[in-house]
Amino acid sequence: MFGLRRNQREANRQGGRKHHLKRVIGALALIFVPVGVAVPIGVLATPEHIRLPTGPDQEEPGAVFSHWTHGQYGCFTCHPGLFPQAKKTFTHDEMEKGMYCGACHNGQSAFAPDDTDCETCHRE
Repeated sequence: MFGLRRNQREANRQGGRKHHLKRVIGALALIFVPVGVAVPIGVLATPEHIRLPTGPDQEEPGAVFSHWTHGQYGCFTCHPGLFPQAKKTFTHDEMEKGMYCGACHNGQSAFAPDDTDCETCHRE
């Protein structure tokens, strides 16, 4: 009789552990599944090309950025570290210091702005 109670207590304990494990997995799913779903939806809503804003003293049109051309890097390569997801103006001087586009377009990872004509980026 005591052996049966001990086995039953052990079964209850294991059942409680299984129930606890299911609750933990359910809670983790609530946290991580929406993030996993939100990223592809955000990617689908991303425009293929965007025109970067120009500063008040800038004469040429703002550069055109192609998400499609840069797609192999993924969103989090640049956002939010190099670029906030808000309109931001910057200068060629800042790019030469390795900021914004200049983090990659430095003549080593990708062409430097000085190595190409203006219309490569500043096109209509």
